[in-house]
Amino acid sequence: MRTCEPLTLSLTEVELAVIEETKLMFRITKVNCAGCNYCMPSPVSLKILNNFTYYNILFSGWS
Repeated sequence: MRTCEPLTLSLTEVELAVIEETKLMFRITKVNCAGCNYCMPSPVSLKILNNFTYYNILFSGWS
């Protein structure tokens, strides 16, 4: 068995581009929230996802 052989890519160029774009989006946000709502419901009725979204918008200068 040869374990150090180069691997061939199984992803297309489009799929690799999507991965790179996703990595960039997570790098430029202050709070890395995926929007999965795992943190909901909040015990004190906070809209956590909305708050993270607004904070990231203000942090990054998006409009």
